[in-house]
Amino acid sequence: MRLIFALSIILSNCLFAQQGVYRWDVKIGVDTAGQRIYKKKYKPEKETVQNISSKTANPKPANEERKNGLRADAEKRKITVTGYITDTGTEEDGDYHLVVKALTGTKTLIAEIPDPATPKLENFPGYKSDYTKARKEVDEKIGAPGSAVKPLDEKRKVKITGYVFFDKAAHGKGHATNDVEIHPVIEIKVLD
Repeated sequence: MRLIFALSIILSNCLFAQQGVYRWDVKIGVDTAGQRIYKKKYKPEKETVQNISSKTANPKPANEERKNGLRADAEKRKITVTGYITDTGTEEDGDYHLVVKALTGTKTLIAEIPDPATPKLENFPGYKSDYTKARKEVDEKIGAPGSAVKPLDEKRKVKITGYVFFDKAAHGKGHATNDVEIHPVIEIKVLD
């Protein structure tokens, strides 16, 4: 009996780790506020990589505002940016990790497309469909990301729509100085 109990704990921990941990519902959009801004009536705001990744124009919310896994007020935004994907990879939780560089200058940010096979998305067919389409666009027009984040041979111009998300500091290659990401990406179009 103890063996079965121990195995069930190990298995559940492995599944939980695959899905991610830090503010997971916010990252995949299934939190209450994320479901609200997903609705078609919430049109995306046009943004630039430079502006959204600026510490002064878009400061990171205080930790207290992001506690308990909730979406901060600054994250209750659907945005569209145009930039260049310079690097791609797949994270341990299955998300596609895309480094997006500004059209001009050197600013970058991370955009992530969640894994549509994540069990938590079972009752969210709209998100599953959007993530599947976005990943297909990347796979077919840029190339399926490998297991590590690596530079592309040639940058690709894209238009990305998704939610503002402030991740942990220095979260992977290409992170913005204010730790902002576009996560989840709900639509991506390769423009060149």
